[in-house]
Amino acid sequence: MSGPPPLGPGAPAAERLAAFGRARLEFLVEHAALARATLDPGRPAPIEDSPSLFHVRMLLNEAVPEAARSGALALQLVAALEGPVLLYLRAPGDSGTAPHPGTVVDDLATSWEDLIGRVCGR
Repeated sequence: MSGPPPLGPGAPAAERLAAFGRARLEFLVEHAALARATLDPGRPAPIEDSPSLFHVRMLLNEAVPEAARSGALALQLVAALEGPVLLYLRAPGDSGTAPHPGTVVDDLATSWEDLIGRVCGR
């Protein structure tokens, strides 16, 4: 919500969404053990209190107001950036070799940026 562009104000909303997604994914992968520990499958995620949801909704409203009107698109996009995405990644203790964290971030962030470009018509 603040800081230098493209994360903070001063860049177009679609660029800010792309940068936010990359930063969020970097954070999750860097702190994977902590993020995994916070996941409790027996409890619903308190999404209504999510700062990420607020931020993505705000940027979508600026970038594509018609598509953002119901809030469902923001919710779906934020779901791709929250802790449960880590359940799809192999941890170092899993069978097989875990991918390098940098590769994971690059792959996910590239896909996120493509998705945002398509959603925002870039």
